[in-house]
Formats: sequence, C-alpha cells, structure tokens
Amino acid sequence: MALTISVEEFYNQIFQVEENNISPYQTVEIPLNDPKKLSQGYRRSIEICPGLDFLIDDYTLQEDLTVEVADGTPGSDLELSFSILGDNYCENTPCGQNFLSSGWSLGEGGLFKWQAGSRILKFDIHLEVPFFQALIANEIEQLPQQMRRVMDVEGEPDYCHFAKTTPAMQNLINQIFNCPYQGITRRLYLESKALELIALRLEQIKSDSSRNISSSLKPDDVDRIYSARDILINNLDKPPSLPQKVDNYEIGVRGNWNNFQASIAGFYSESELGTTLVENPALPGTLLLARAPQRNYGVEAAIDWQATKSWQLGGSFTWQEGENDIDGDGNYQALNSGEVSPIKLTAYLQNQTTPGWRNRLQALYVGDRNRGFEDGSDNGPIRSYFVLDYISSIKIGAGTIDIGVENLLNNQYTPALNQFQGDFLGNSYRFPARGTTLRLNYRINW
Repeated sequence: MALTISVEEFYNQIFQVEENNISPYQTVEIPLNDPKKLSQGYRRSIEICPGLDFLIDDYTLQEDLTVEVADGTPGSDLELSFSILGDNYCENTPCGQNFLSSGWSLGEGGLFKWQAGSRILKFDIHLEVPFFQALIANEIEQLPQQMRRVMDVEGEPDYCHFAKTTPAMQNLINQIFNCPYQGITRRLYLESKALELIALRLEQIKSDSSRNISSSLKPDDVDRIYSARDILINNLDKPPSLPQKVDNYEIGVRGNWNNFQASIAGFYSESELGTTLVENPALPGTLLLARAPQRNYGVEAAIDWQATKSWQLGGSFTWQEGENDIDGDGNYQALNSGEVSPIKLTAYLQNQTTPGWRNRLQALYVGDRNRGFEDGSDNGPIRSYFVLDYISSIKIGAGTIDIGVENLLNNQYTPALNQFQGDFLGNSYRFPARGTTLRLNYRINW
C-alpha cells in the first residue's frame, strides 16, 4: 500500500503561522508518517522573502509515496528544480539534472508520485513573476522569447528548459543546505545564494541559445571533450554508458499454523556495474556518480500470534548490509547509512476491546551502525534509539476515528537518516525527532 503525504496539512501549518502573527520567514515541515517505520523523510518549505521560497523533498522509501498537492493561487510563476539524489520520474528529471520552467497555473492541485526502493532529494526554488522581473529589470530582452511570452500572456504554452546541474550549482545548493546563520542573517544569506543559483541557471539558458546560433566550440567545451575521452579510456571495461545489471538471489520460508504465522527470508544481490555517489575531490561538498562493484545482503523475519479472539501480538526483525569497491582494488568497503539502514526490531500488542474499538501498542528499536564510519563511508557512527507508540481506533458512523500518541515515552533521539545527513551535509540536517505527539484523525473508506 502506497504511503501518502497531504500538502493540505502542509499549507494549513503555513496559514496557522501567519494567523498567529509569527514571522512567516521560517521553515515549515510536514513529515512522512509511515506506520511501519520503514520509510522516512519530509517535505519542507522555507519562505525567504515575498516572492521567493524554497521547497525540499527528502525521502528514503521502502514503499511508493504519493504527495497530494493542495490547490494554490492561479497565476504565472517560475520554478527551478534540482534532482540531487534519485530520479524525478513525474517531471522527467534524472539525478544530476535540473529544469527551469515558467507557465500559467490554474492553481489546481494534483498527485506527485515517488517510487519505492530509492533515496530521494529534490530542491526547488519558486519565484513569483513580479519578483523575477524586478531582478532582471531591463535585461528581460535577453530571455528566450517563449519564456517572456509565458510571463506576459495567459494561456501561452509553458516554457521548460532542462540542463545538467554543474559543480558550481551543486556547491551553492550545499551552502544553502548548510547555512550557518540564524534570523535575518540567515534569510539574507539564503536569498543571496538563491540569486547566485538563478544567475548560473540563466547563464545556462543563454549559453544554449548561443550554441543554437553558432556551432563553434568554446574552450570549455573542448576541455569537456578531452575530459570525456579520458574517462572512457580509463573505463573501457566498464564504460559509464552501460546500464547497471544486478543479480538478485532470495530464499525464504513461510508458515501458517492456525493462530500462529511466521516467515523468514534472506537475500543477496551483486552488480559488477553498480553505481554510487562519491565526494568530488576537485570541488569539496559536491558529489560525483562513480562505477563501483556492489553487493547487498540481509535477513528479514516476522511472527504473528492470535493468542485469543481479542488479543494479538507479533514483531519483525530486519538486518541488512552492503558494500562496494570504489577504487576497484578488490577490497570492499561498507555502504553509507543513507543506502543501508541499521538493524531494526519491531513489536506490537493489539487488543480488539469491542467489535468497533481496537487498541494497539507498538515499539520500534533501531540499532547502532558503526561499520560505515569505520570504513570511511559515513562521517560519524549511527546511534541506537527506541520508540513506543499507542494507537486507538474507534468506528463512529461511516468511518473510523484514530487517536495516536507517538513517542509515548518522550525519548530524545535523532532518526538514523537525519544522523547520517547531519554528519554528511551538516548540522542543519541533524533534526531530532518530535517528542510525545498526539494525533487525531477521522477517515472514511469506500
């Protein structure tokens, strides 16, 4: 079953901020709530100034995710979207690519889908047309004609330009993610970096337009051709254009004995043409896509027991590891904790109190993972944590009301993914989990 994020709740948080007369120039975040605790992530909005805001989608998915985009205000706007990790299939933007689009929106919502089994990191810059026009002032004639028409004439076909994300752009994005300031200094810093990024992106459009007029090669283009030649010469046995091929092996057993069910499975996969992201030594803070033989393996187990007609309990165990050979010397190093999760244990106790009332207590334990740190693929060890949740579901009318208390023990911890991101991308990504949180919702199934 696919996971869902409702952006209507996302906008409600923003409106609540404004209604309470709190400065709207702050981060507003809606987390991905996975009852199984297998997928994690968030959608985060940062309003920098009137007419300019950021949007970050950051997920590690074990199931498909659907983001329900809420209705907005009709009008013309511009968007810069960068696929940093994972492929953006909905907008045809693979990892390492970006697009700049301009068009007239009716303000209608929709569905944005992400595929399971991948790490997603997408960064968007949204600009209102008056803000953008004020930026470029008298230079608007340098923009492509279709882009100018879209901003001025309602109903014109959208303008969209795709390009590769350059190391300079990636460096600016990393600086935005790792902003060291707070308050007004933070806003001014983020705005300045966004303007630099917009300038680089417009220069790409200008360069592409120039190449359409003249076919002569610039010195930079010649350098890139020689660089591509060197890459191919050094990787004749595993050229970067070859598709990744993976050999998968899995074995398991499942049993069902009246009121007791159990399963256990093991898997192993390997690829001689695996791909991974490595730090660019020529430009610290940026990433390069590299070929690296890779292997992954693990074990999963689950048990369920219906002790009586009203009582049920069970749990699961997940352990996985992975490693690759970055330098091709035959010595494998552990994958980082963004690609391999620490050991996980779950348990639950459920009671069907009445035919229409169910109570459930569930626990999650995430263990330590030091192997990535010891092998140099993580910048720090992953620390363990324990979470206990309570959920009560009551049938009322045509639907069900769910009352949940998350992090019942109010434990102070940082999710494993945030620990990894904090060590790799900076402390601005080391977000601790929420303390005890009460959730109330009413759902109707038909």
